[in-house]
Amino acid sequence: MTRKGVVTPLFHRAEAPGIARQAARRALSRWGVDEDTQDTVELVVSELVTNAVEHALPPTSLRLCQETSQENCCVWVEVSDGGPAGSVGSWTASCDDDEHGRGLHIVDMLSQACGWREGSSGTIRWARFDCR
Repeated sequence: MTRKGVVTPLFHRAEAPGIARQAARRALSRWGVDEDTQDTVELVVSELVTNAVEHALPPTSLRLCQETSQENCCVWVEVSDGGPAGSVGSWTASCDDDEHGRGLHIVDMLSQACGWREGSSGTIRWARFDCR
């Protein structure tokens, strides 16, 4: 099995999801991951990083890993944060209830598997994708 990975530290600001999407696209392109999987991973990266910025404390980082073997190829996405914030971020606080709250459902629907675990300094949300 071959394993490749990249970690991108992110500033805890509104620009973080866009920066994370760009980092994901560069890594996935470099690894030869198909366009459909790249698009799906980018959307999930955006959702997970947005949640980290809006609902958690810094530091925030994105970790991508590709595992390949003769039979399989999969991409792992992990977004770590500093644990739950005492209040929601400015975007979430400024919108109506029906304008947010779907991010983790989207992650669940698009990934082959997803979940969370406690990290050394906060929470890690992860998702796995089969790739071609």
